[in-house]
Amino acid sequence: MKKKIMIFSVMAFMFLIFGINSIAQDKTIGTITYFAGKGSVLRSGNGANEVIDLDMLIYNDDVITTEEESKAEITITETGTIITIFENSKMSLSDILNASEQKTTFINMVFGKIKMAVAKLAGQEEFIVNTPTGVASVRGTEFEVAISDVGDSLISVKEGSVEVIAEDEKSSIMATQGKNIVVELDALPQDYTGEETVDEWLKNQNSMFTKIGLIKLKKLFVRLSIFGKNLSLIEKNLNEIYNNKTFQNILEKKKKGKTITPKEEGYWSAFRKRLLSLNTITYKMLNKMVITVDLISRIAQKLSLDDEEIRKIYNEGKKFKIGVDRVLKKLYILNQILAY
Repeated sequence: MKKKIMIFSVMAFMFLIFGINSIAQDKTIGTITYFAGKGSVLRSGNGANEVIDLDMLIYNDDVITTEEESKAEITITETGTIITIFENSKMSLSDILNASEQKTTFINMVFGKIKMAVAKLAGQEEFIVNTPTGVASVRGTEFEVAISDVGDSLISVKEGSVEVIAEDEKSSIMATQGKNIVVELDALPQDYTGEETVDEWLKNQNSMFTKIGLIKLKKLFVRLSIFGKNLSLIEKNLNEIYNNKTFQNILEKKKKGKTITPKEEGYWSAFRKRLLSLNTITYKMLNKMVITVDLISRIAQKLSLDDEEIRKIYNEGKKFKIGVDRVLKKLYILNQILAY
């Protein structure tokens, strides 16, 4: 049976080589407006690992990590939203256009604790907090999110409301002021009635790492196999848009400043609509995959595994991450094209 292999064109490949770094880093999301202690920012554009400093700019998909007895604040440029990152935490930020052609900001947490004071957003703008076990969707509120060393999460709402969505996105809980929601790996969100503070919950969860670390690690590997199928489907959908000859012809005319016909304008509008409908769900899924691979690596490093087991875990994670990075680069390219 003849197989049809879909690949990005030579033009896309050249764009990938010369333009992909600027796609990720040209977009400024926020600024470090407070910092104490030690921490680093892994730049998405060039892979540089820089020491956090006051007034440092944070770009799209930069990864921020804090060490013990450290704290940083990021003020989002366009909205004034403040994200406080506490000690021993790791997260990244991403901005995209959603299906309504308005901004969605992703906060992707691997471990640790953050506090968010989200300014009131306009229209269909939104903030989405990705965690290893679920998603928190907010439009204007103050809340905290804590992620244990094995990926379980606690969302504590101080003001307003937060929708906490299960990993499979088939169920959710609306958390209002004073409510806490816990989401464990492979479990549905549920009300948390414990009297612990967020910091106490996080400390207690992390104290159980040696008992449950290996169990959680195995569950995360099962998740990777499911993600692999989703990744193939995502890549297929992106390729179908980009490799369409009509899309390529119209794009070429737009790049050269040529006038396009009303019929071509209709085609272009349809392509944009399809991409925008894919954008939020695709970014959410890809960021979830990145979080999972990062969490697997962290758990493996903290467990007392032999060298062969560590090597196997590392190789599996590396292989999967290469696939995720490849699809993310394609998505970056298509999002850059949305500007035309």
